Amino acid sequence: MAEIELVSTSERWQALLALSGERPVWLMKHSTSCGISKAARREFEHFATARPEIAPDHFALVEVQTARELCRQIAGETGVRHESPQVLLLRGGAVAWHASHWQIDTAALAAAAAPA
Repeated sequence: MAEIELVSTSERWQALLALSGERPVWLMKHSTSCGISKAARREFEHFATARPEIAPDHFALVEVQTARELCRQIAGETGVRHESPQVLLLRGGAVAWHASHWQIDTAALAAAAAPA
């Protein structure tokens, strides 16, 4: 079962970008006050914990209310406009796939995880 790391610093974000050069990194931006985000987080958690074949992947979560500046930094450095909820799949130091709101479900995540 994969654990989901809570990310709140620029330094840890940079480390995740570097890690994506070695293995896929999934990053979710989550709003603790949004019902859609709560549903998307359940899908993200289910995907992270129910699929043993993606155990080498790394899963991380940013809570937007406590890390607004970090969310802006991630958007600026990836070129993907900030939304919440939002999931980014990082490979090789870049965004390979992203989705937001109701587009975040286990089927979409699984499709994105499939080898290109």
